[in-house]
Amino acid sequence: MTTASQFGHLWGRGHETFTPSLRRILSIKGEMATTFLQGLVTSDLTQDPIAPKGHINAEMDLPEDDPLVVFNPNLRTTCFLDNRGRIVTDAFLWKMTERNENNDQHYLIDVPSNSANALMDHLQKYKLRRTRVTVSDVSDKVSSHVFYGTLNASGPPPGYTVGLDPRHPSMGVRVISTEHPVDHFPSLIAKGFPDCPGTYNVLRKFTGIAEGIELKGKTALETNQEWLNAVSFHKGCYLGQELTARSQFTGVIRKRIMPLLLIDTRTEVPRPWVLAHHMQENPLAKLKEELKIQTPLPNLSSPSVGALLTMLAMGSIVPPKNNRAYEGTDTDTDDQENEKEKDATIKLEQEMQEFVDELHDGISSESSATKIIDTVDNKTIG
Repeated sequence: MTTASQFGHLWGRGHETFTPSLRRILSIKGEMATTFLQGLVTSDLTQDPIAPKGHINAEMDLPEDDPLVVFNPNLRTTCFLDNRGRIVTDAFLWKMTERNENNDQHYLIDVPSNSANALMDHLQKYKLRRTRVTVSDVSDKVSSHVFYGTLNASGPPPGYTVGLDPRHPSMGVRVISTEHPVDHFPSLIAKGFPDCPGTYNVLRKFTGIAEGIELKGKTALETNQEWLNAVSFHKGCYLGQELTARSQFTGVIRKRIMPLLLIDTRTEVPRPWVLAHHMQENPLAKLKEELKIQTPLPNLSSPSVGALLTMLAMGSIVPPKNNRAYEGTDTDTDDQENEKEKDATIKLEQEMQEFVDELHDGISSESSATKIIDTVDNKTIG
């Protein structure tokens, strides 16, 4: 078992709701549902999913009361391949535990919307008349959510099924709502986990995880699916297995998906970055003087780049309140200071937005005027 400290630091608290335009839910139900899916997915449905491993050595000094991290055995990540062994899409596969009077098996597939139609066609293509399953899109009845900043996925309220992301817990706790409208979950969790739309895509790109149509036509191993616990090399035959197994056992993988951040070290630090840094480090009174000189961007190490990105991901540039009013003592002086601080912050945010708009306009005009010339015949390309 892995403890919480072995996964290192988590992202700040927040939640996100996926509308059908972002993720859709497909249902596979019937007495042969497991057999049907077992021949189409890269994971082994007859075994419990493999839990992610912590990246911090368990032999290091960890807290004695360090809690165990528990993953939901009914949630796994998997891939669907075509007959050439190329990815159709990735997906989260939920095994639902409730059974009806016919004792049918039931799975929900949480899939990116940009590849949901391709997956539906793929499932219908291999659903034979004797395959006693029903394939349907239930996105209008079932909703998908995620929240970040905790490793506790126990004790969900009725109507919800939850589980830590089976790829890595820093990607959040996945949630499926089967009995409530889509807006019920945000109202339930917003107090402790504020709404952070768009966060999921940012986090997965920082982590180097491609999804949906980004994977189409690629192999499971060149997209790191074996590292994301989506591939079993011990199960029986399934569609597309030959190429996947050959790549694994020959060790020939010529390409990998990797996260990259490209920075020109000769450029200046973007002013919003400088603002965010100084708003955290210095009082507002000194901010204008210290922002007059902008330093060149230094050669950054990987940890430094990560720190900058984390700073950007924090959202608001408003500094923490350390005055007495924040602690509960309400005085006229504190109210006046708060008002001045608020006005100064609003002004700085407006200046920052104007700068970003100017920068964006400059880049857009520069890009539109740029042409690529073929040196052979002097014709414009593109």
